[in-house]
Amino acid sequence: MPGFDIKDTSYAGKAASAFISTALTGADTIQSGSIMVMDDIRKKFSVPTMEVEGEVFQERQATPTSGNTITIDSVVLEPQDIMVYAEFNPRDHEQGWFAEQLSPTILNRGLPLVPEAYMISRIFQKVAKETEALIWRGDMSIEPEVSKSLSRFNGIEKRLNDSTNTVKVETPVALTAANIVSKLQAGYALLPDALKFNPNTKVFMNYKSAALYQQAQQNQTNKGVSIVESALWQLNGLKVVKCAGMSDDCFIITVGMADMSSNLWMGINSSSDENSVQLDRLQNNSELHFVKMLMKADVTVAFPSQCVFYKYVAPAA
Repeated sequence: MPGFDIKDTSYAGKAASAFISTALTGADTIQSGSIMVMDDIRKKFSVPTMEVEGEVFQERQATPTSGNTITIDSVVLEPQDIMVYAEFNPRDHEQGWFAEQLSPTILNRGLPLVPEAYMISRIFQKVAKETEALIWRGDMSIEPEVSKSLSRFNGIEKRLNDSTNTVKVETPVALTAANIVSKLQAGYALLPDALKFNPNTKVFMNYKSAALYQQAQQNQTNKGVSIVESALWQLNGLKVVKCAGMSDDCFIITVGMADMSSNLWMGINSSSDENSVQLDRLQNNSELHFVKMLMKADVTVAFPSQCVFYKYVAPAA
């Protein structure tokens, strides 16, 4: 049964009063203000969209006739259930450096406050990391046995790939430091004119692609940054946003904001869900404890036609 794996059983005295853990990426897309988060969706929410086609100006007439088409539509956010759950036995700490903080009575032995606080904090970090991956790479066609995390709902990449309206860069290949600039410029050229100089249009890519873009700038013969300088995180004046959850060999150019003007949307049940964790005894006659967290989320793209999408998928071996 998955749970705590206490590997350090060599406790022999005083120890630091904190855990040291490996670094984790967070929910970059949300933290950078690049997606509109709609709260308090119990079942579904329709994101209304409107497009005006044709010319609105015409010659004056006593009884005018319409010369354009107004299309009103919507895309749906339908948050899906997500659960975090793990069981553990506080007595597993009897051989570790928290032993002296455990209750002296075995029957009431629970988790000491310090490891409890760090465990909950670590769960929050893991939730942020996996939510970030879901936002971009979620795919409900993935079997849960392959990835319980990525199969929760369809992410932005899946939705753009499936839409016939998405502006896709043709003949994508694996990104390298030698070609990433030309591929980004090809994507920029496909942007609708209204987005090329929109200050809210952003270029989204993952950390690996961002490192390639940085290397490409450093490799320039003239006007490049040196290896001791930070890269210029812009493309033709558009902000480059680094999102850990995106796929390799992929970039997306679109309007991303934390308000109604955004083309990227996320729906959740309640903003307090991600900060609500239940930690309790499994049942009255058991020594086991559990940690549980429930949330609901979904993402969508308002106008796929306002997105430039580049993604290379290597052929199956």
